[in-house]
Parts: sequence; structure tokens; C-alpha cells
Amino acid sequence: MKRIATVCTQYGYAGGTARVTTELMERFARDGYEVDVYCAKADDDILAHTKVHAVQLLSLTKIGLLQHWHLIVKSHRALKGKAYDLVYAAGALCLNANLITVHMLIAERRHSLDALEKRGLYHQGYSPLKRWLRKIYSPLIYELPEKWIYRNPHTKYVCVSEREESSFEQAFPMGHGTVIPNGVDTELMKPDPKAREAVRERYGVSSQEPLFCFVGSEWGHKGLDVAIRIVARHPEAKLVIVGKEQDRTPYLEQARALGCENRLIFAGFSAHVEQFYAAADFMIFPTCYETFGLVVLEAMAAELVVFSTRVYGIEDYIQNGVNGFVVDVGQWDEMEKQVSYALTHFEEMKSLRAAARETAVEMDWEQVYQQYKKVFDCQT
Repeated sequence: MKRIATVCTQYGYAGGTARVTTELMERFARDGYEVDVYCAKADDDILAHTKVHAVQLLSLTKIGLLQHWHLIVKSHRALKGKAYDLVYAAGALCLNANLITVHMLIAERRHSLDALEKRGLYHQGYSPLKRWLRKIYSPLIYELPEKWIYRNPHTKYVCVSEREESSFEQAFPMGHGTVIPNGVDTELMKPDPKAREAVRERYGVSSQEPLFCFVGSEWGHKGLDVAIRIVARHPEAKLVIVGKEQDRTPYLEQARALGCENRLIFAGFSAHVEQFYAAADFMIFPTCYETFGLVVLEAMAAELVVFSTRVYGIEDYIQNGVNGFVVDVGQWDEMEKQVSYALTHFEEMKSLRAAARETAVEMDWEQVYQQYKKVFDCQT
């Protein structure tokens, strides 16, 4: 029996990186591997039903900025002296990992968002003091571990998108990378008439009203303001926002000014986001930066018409006008035209919805797991 140690920030299904790690490890455990997980947090539901051998919660400092470094140190100590066939990490979290999935390069994300802000396409909302502090603590707290850990020539790296791999190899020429996309649970994410009816009834949405969904917890760079602006132009439609609660005030003020406040539904975080996909007709996701965009693939699995941006990951699996709609960041008028077309050609969208589902099925978790399994077996 092969033994795997996994280091991650969170274990469970809340959040893209956590979901990816959990989907993989639960499958390895199911297939007879002995899997130990070392993490800072774990969902109660997964702790009650997990198939892995053990989930060890590492106690970290309460000082937020130091938690990243503390997790690296604590995981190193926890693994010291223990014999594993493979040590796997979800990002730059482990000093002696054999295999790491690179979900995001922190420095690249920072530079990309800074560049978009200079072009007037994104407002980060930082005060001058916080902006100055961010330029100091981000390189020290988050980017330095990447520079240190990703330079290990003995580690194998998996990147989740083609452009992420290109960026990774440019930043770390000594790295040995391969591309394996994130997967989607197509048995969970699928059309569900009962869930559709239940969610719509819960939030007062009739069966005939077009319903858009927006899924994400970082509302600023994921473009909630743009989504509201576009949906506001279509008085027949409503928008449900699913994700960890943030300050609603600026978005409510925006909606009030646009006259669509009563057409917004703030659903908060949900452990059953699949029910909201089932309830919706469309997904709008005008994000400024992603490394994969797992929520978009999930929406496609549920046969939603997706409107998104041509960014990392998403550009790998959406063909504009074939299985979804994409625009470049900032082309919001073009996205609004796409939304208008879809609303007025509802029947024509059936073939696009079917194509979206087909794309998702090709990236089902079982398919992705088999790719990972080959890499794991080569490393052990």
C-alpha cells in the first residue's frame, strides 16, 4: 500500500483549491492508497465522511499575515521523520514535496491586477497606506515562499492551465511542469428540475423569469459590479449572488442607482452551490483574473449559458459562441450584447448548453484523477 502525505490550507469542498485537493485525495483513498492530510482547516462534513486515513489539523498562529509561513513550518515539522511514498502539496506550502499543484503564482496575480487597475479596468479599493503595506507584505509573506519552494529541481509540478504553465516555466526555468486541468463532478453539477423549482420558490423567482447566477467570494476582482450593471439593463432578469459574504453596501448602492435593487438576491455562502446552478439559466462571471475558473466549468456541467472573460484556464475550455461566451477583460459592452442575444434567442441556446455539458463531461473528475494517478505513480 502506497502512503501519501498531502499538505493544503483547507480540506473540504468550500473553495476551488480545497475542492480540487479533496476530490483527488478522496479518490486516492478510495483506490487503496493510505492518505494523510495536513491542513489548517477542514470542513466538518468532510471530517465526518472522509475516506482518507487521517486529517491532521495544524494549529496556527492567530496573526493572519503569519499563518502562511506558520503552515509551511508546521507541516515540515509534522512530516519530519515520517515515511511516505509521496508528499503532495496544493501550492507552495511544503519544503520537501515530491509533487505540487500550482494553482496560482501570487506575484503574477498581483502584477496582473495592478496593471488592470492602471488601465482603469479594475479598482482594488486599497487606501494609500494599505497599498504601500501590500507591496511589502505580499512579497515577504506569500511570494518569497514560492521563490524558495518552486526552485527545487527535484519536485514535479502540475499547472492547472496552459498559460499558467507558460508563466511558471518562465518564472522558474528549472521547474519540471505538466498541465492537468481541474475537474468537475458531473454527477453533482447537472440539470436538476427539483432543485430548480425549490430554489426559485425560496427566493421568489418565477419559473419564467430569466435567472443569472454569479458565484465567487472575491467580488472586487471577479466583477460583481459589472454583472450588476449588465443585468440591470434587462428588467425581466434577476441575479443571484452566491459566495462568502462581503460588504454589500457599494453593490446595493449601485443597484439602487440603476433601479435593480429588488432584482438582486444575496444568497451568501452555500455548501450546495449545485442547487443554484440548477436554478439558474445563465452564469455571468466578468472576472479580471483566474488561474482556472472552476465555477465556470461547474456551471457548464449544469448546462448554463456562461458569459465570462478570456483569462487563464477559462480560455482553455470555452469556445466563444460554441459552448459559452467570452470577451477580453474590459469589453463589457460586448458582453452585454452577448447577454442580450442569448435572452432574445433562448431556444437557440439549447445547442450551446448541450455543448457546454459535453465539454464538462470530458473534464469529469474521474478523467482528471486518472491523469493525476499516472503522475503520482511515476513519482512513487
